[in-house]
Amino acid sequence: MWTDGAQGIGAAAAGGIVAGSLVATEAGWRPVETLQPGARVATFGGGLRAVTRVMRQQLPAGAALVHVPGGCLSACADLALLPDQPVLLATGSAERVMEEAHAFVWARALVGRFGIGRLHPGLPVEVVQVGLETAEALWVNSGVLLRSEGADDGFYPLLSAREAEAMLAFSEPVGRSGSMARIAADLGRRLARAA
Repeated sequence: MWTDGAQGIGAAAAGGIVAGSLVATEAGWRPVETLQPGARVATFGGGLRAVTRVMRQQLPAGAALVHVPGGCLSACADLALLPDQPVLLATGSAERVMEEAHAFVWARALVGRFGIGRLHPGLPVEVVQVGLETAEALWVNSGVLLRSEGADDGFYPLLSAREAEAMLAFSEPVGRSGSMARIAADLGRRLARAA
């Protein structure tokens, strides 16, 4: 169950960032578990936004996670994701059909592609859900964009499993060669100067 102190928000809450993952903040890259309400985090399209709530959950040892190896999706280091964590990707050559330059896909849809696989840690795992006023895409581990919780303003679509499969058949969002990687590198330089 998700908790924010004494109050739980229920098991239906999706998403959350695995502890140890680095989130871009106005003070530089910080482990997600150190974020507190009021901290300002960097978002993909909305600049810096204030964290409104932080909720935590402990997953048991052996829980199913998705493993993104460092270098994949422009991640600076290995990253563990919840299967139900929405990940923002450039739609690439599928943009013409989708009429969207970016879309969220469930992390589980990436398993078996680009070196992404499954992970079953032998120890319990802490997951932190970062809430903002409106849902945003947060920069995590340099270049990976993960959806925060918040009021949904419909800024990017969340694809069904079938839609994600079709988009991924056209796209190769790996490495550091695309426009997302250039944006991530620029963000990293700006955060380094600010810290």
